[in-house]
Amino acid sequence: LQVVLQQFRHGLNHCDYELCTHAAIYRSDLETQEQQLDEFVRLLKTGHLDEHTNCEPIQRVLHYVNALHQNLMPPQALVELLDEQQLYAALIEVYEAGLDAVNANAGLMHTIIKLGHEQTASFHCMQLLMEQSCSQKQKLKKLQRKLSGSKTAAWTGMQCARYQRILEANEALGALITILGATAREASKESNGGIAHEKLWRMLVLNYNKFAPTQEADELKEVDAYSQRCMQLLEEQLDELFALLESTDVNTEYVRHPATNTLQERAAQVKRHYEDVKSFELTVGERDKEIKALKYTAKMKQQDYSELQIRKEMAEKQLSKQCLMLTGIAETA
Repeated sequence: LQVVLQQFRHGLNHCDYELCTHAAIYRSDLETQEQQLDEFVRLLKTGHLDEHTNCEPIQRVLHYVNALHQNLMPPQALVELLDEQQLYAALIEVYEAGLDAVNANAGLMHTIIKLGHEQTASFHCMQLLMEQSCSQKQKLKKLQRKLSGSKTAAWTGMQCARYQRILEANEALGALITILGATAREASKESNGGIAHEKLWRMLVLNYNKFAPTQEADELKEVDAYSQRCMQLLEEQLDELFALLESTDVNTEYVRHPATNTLQERAAQVKRHYEDVKSFELTVGERDKEIKALKYTAKMKQQDYSELQIRKEMAEKQLSKQCLMLTGIAETA
């Protein structure tokens, strides 16, 4: 969603007047989508966003904004209005989070498969996904280092075919994560003593038929073949980005380039910093309230304890007096 919103905003900031006017027609719809996001931002700022949060509203926002972005702008205009460096930097973050999700869900299913089922298709499929996700994360780290030091002046711009391949890989990775996540949740509920391969495989097939894109489901009948296809598409994207950064890795140390949008970039950085500070302030404020509440509770407990201690001492004194009185009566008798 961040990738799509960043590129949509960049496109609107740099498009012609006619396209911008056309986009204004959808303002009320976009405001409605923004309200859906506000709830997620609230959960995020208060620390309540977790794996139990219903993600359907934010998925609908993503589908709407993505469809609007692609339909509003003709293909050639769309790629010309992309911020290529920002796109690649954001994609690397998306791929990193996606690979973490693949590794976590595949690892969970790999762990709960019943003992003795280590030679089954489901076990090998999950093991291979874990190995591939770890391997591709190493590539991502190298890409991040290269991208941070790349010279954008040598980039020639995005091609339509290249952008379509990125969208295809993103859709495939998203579908794979959804399939693995749904299966992992179902399997973990029924894993007393481990889950049999046949049962796990049936869950995978059902979720594959439910969540895989229709075209892919028709072409690839097997779950393991589809998962490998998704990982292959992602690997191709990483290889293409490696090749692109290699071609831009030229010595420009002594070449003077005019600064572009320096003020605008600085303003964006300041705005992001301000938003981060506000977010931290809200978190600190919430924690401060919790600490004050705990201190107040501790104080009340201390007061209760002191009161009980006083009552105990008074009772002991009263008991001592009664004992002395009874002793005196006994001696007199």
